[in-house]
Amino acid sequence: MAAAAGADVSQRKCRVLLSCSLLSNLFFLSYYHLYHFPKEGIALGWSRGAASQAEAVGAISCSGHGSAFLDGVPVGGEGCPPRCECHACYAGHDCSELLPDCPADADGL
Repeated sequence: MAAAAGADVSQRKCRVLLSCSLLSNLFFLSYYHLYHFPKEGIALGWSRGAASQAEAVGAISCSGHGSAFLDGVPVGGEGCPPRCECHACYAGHDCSELLPDCPADADGL
């Protein structure tokens, strides 16, 4: 009976220590999270910023006859959004204009 009572007290001590450890870890992690990061929120990392720029360039419509590239030459100088780079035989700001004297015009046969 004495051995069982000693084991019961030992289990109770372990439970109390585990509970205190969990609560103190929760306190310190919440303190770190609240006071370590800026108040306006966590700033975007370079990968998230690059992903949002790539999404914006991917949303540019080039009529299926061109492509917009993030690392392309910006028309209008630095800081301007990328424009469509048209395939051969197409022109315009969205590559929708077929050039009349194009040698690859299959409809002209």
